[in-house]
Amino acid sequence: MKQLLALCITIMLAGSLISCEDPLFEPVVLPFTYDGELIWTQETGPAAFSPRYDHASVVYDGAMWIIGGYDPTVRGTEDSYQEDLWRSVDGTSWELITDSSPLKGRRGHAAVLFGDKILIAGGFAVDETTGERSYCNDVWTYSTTEGWEQITADAEWRARMNHALVAAGDTLYLFGGFYDGRYYCDDMYTSTDGTSWEQVTDADEAPVLLPGARASFASCLAGDGKIYLQGGSYYDAVGSNGGTIDPSVPLWQRLWVFDPAAESAGWVVGEDPSGNATRRAEHELAVFGERLWMLSGKANSSLHFSRYHELYSTQVYDTGGTSWSEDSHGSGFGPRYSYTTEVFRPEGCDEDRLYILGGFTDSGAVNDIVYAAMEGE
Repeated sequence: MKQLLALCITIMLAGSLISCEDPLFEPVVLPFTYDGELIWTQETGPAAFSPRYDHASVVYDGAMWIIGGYDPTVRGTEDSYQEDLWRSVDGTSWELITDSSPLKGRRGHAAVLFGDKILIAGGFAVDETTGERSYCNDVWTYSTTEGWEQITADAEWRARMNHALVAAGDTLYLFGGFYDGRYYCDDMYTSTDGTSWEQVTDADEAPVLLPGARASFASCLAGDGKIYLQGGSYYDAVGSNGGTIDPSVPLWQRLWVFDPAAESAGWVVGEDPSGNATRRAEHELAVFGERLWMLSGKANSSLHFSRYHELYSTQVYDTGGTSWSEDSHGSGFGPRYSYTTEVFRPEGCDEDRLYILGGFTDSGAVNDIVYAAMEGE
């Protein structure tokens, strides 16, 4: 039976896409309802970890892990930049592994399972002790047997945050992001060990560029072995509550595809999601039920949660097909951005679930856990 999740959406005035400061918000109530094929459930709220966004997550060693992030609810002598590491085997109960990782307080970093370790790259870090603040181009690994290790303090790529990191087989791909508050990256680097990195080039040794310099986009590795990318923010976007498209990049708004098996060919243009769904940022692409799901975010050129439903609509794409379809006019977990998603099968469960972890909502930063199951499972 299809579950309908009624949502009251508040439009809020948030901080800049490139700001490292607290967002502000101003509520305007708008109703949206999820009526698609997924069954959404509020697993827990609040969870044991503090409210946060711009964090990283990964599935590793039979558990979901959450790494760092930014908690704007922290005030006084404590630091908003989180240094902690959490794990959960069931999605409900969360165990604190450490509250003082050597990463220092960090947001906008990227994490991926690589071999038998978690690998973390880049981000914006704050040392709570010294107050030092910096964009990072370091790479760390963590394992339950060996703990933390910094495998490089100064990678070949420019320090950045809100970028992507994907593990395709035995190769890492890092791309996009921004630094110094305004400079957006259009490069792509690859590594087989996380320590040494090389820029991806075409047959003539020219750099293979992203489909426009962008950050805060959605990206993932699909079951066909290809990397998919959509949306995001870009420099000097004209303000619009419905989002905008980078005029300097033809077909900027479309789904873009990179095939690691044909690396030198670079990125190619894919299909176009419907309407203003193309103009969101700080959203997620997730592979669930053998299809690609595009989940809600915020307008990519506005300080507000947009009033346009397309930014909350749930879009679905069959990587073997040729077009997108709208699963629902609304979101299954409300207006939210800068969250993470993980497909995970908890202990005692006989099906995979699509988890939504944390993020920024109409009520501010949250630490709830929401998940989706396929209808009929």
